[in-house]
Amino acid sequence: MSKINTALINRLVAAGGLVVKKKAPEFVRSWHDDPDDRDREVQKYDPDDYEYWSKYNIFFNRKSEILAGIDFHDIPSVHYDALSDDWYAETSIHTRSVLAAVQARLQSQNVI
Repeated sequence: MSKINTALINRLVAAGGLVVKKKAPEFVRSWHDDPDDRDREVQKYDPDDYEYWSKYNIFFNRKSEILAGIDFHDIPSVHYDALSDDWYAETSIHTRSVLAAVQARLQSQNVI
């Protein structure tokens, strides 16, 4: 099973990132399932498995101390999606430059 990068998540949270996460619904067997499958064990996931979460984001905004001085323009926040291991922000003409500035700052502080 694929694991989320908990070390990176912990560093982002320590740097002032706020976590938004939602647990995925657990699998439930139905009476309509194949009778041969009813005796098989249901897969269980750990909190560091991708499958355990339906959403896991860490976000930063202009109030984050580590990002002081970065001009967010009209973008309210920048997000790190732990499930896709990617950064994103609201679409704007400034999105690329703001994402680049945030990532550069976090790299210079040895967070990412």
